[in-house]
Amino acid sequence: NPNEQAFPNAPMGLEINRQIQSYKLKAAELNYEYARQGSMLTLNILKSHLQGKQKTHWNLLEFASHYLIKRKKIEGNRIVFTHIEITMCYVKEFLKKQGFQDIPIEQINKGWITDLHNFFKFYKFGNTDKQFAFSTIHKHLGKVKTILHDAVSND
Repeated sequence: NPNEQAFPNAPMGLEINRQIQSYKLKAAELNYEYARQGSMLTLNILKSHLQGKQKTHWNLLEFASHYLIKRKKIEGNRIVFTHIEITMCYVKEFLKKQGFQDIPIEQINKGWITDLHNFFKFYKFGNTDKQFAFSTIHKHLGKVKTILHDAVSND
């Protein structure tokens, strides 16, 4: 579309057009990468990438796996790591019900946490009517919080 370009004869017109093409290509690559991972590229994320503010892109389940590997190397196998793995299995199931394979950490907000809480609240084990107790729900949310705190503290 000619409206998306600077006039070639304008001062720095060719450089501006090259930059526009570069941004379009970067946006297309990011969109493809996010779609491949089952995530959605938002305008804020795209803007951060284009401005160079997006340091590293991590998805929640991917980061949790990285976190567990890192901690196990330092501390060895501890039961808390098994508990985090179990929680992440539930989170994975929650994401699948939403139609995603994973979620970028920067897209996690209060609404997403509320949805996850409701998932835990109404989750039923297999074919039974058993559900999580209130305390169990908060233990799982605490494990998610642990992962998110580590992600934030490591940028």
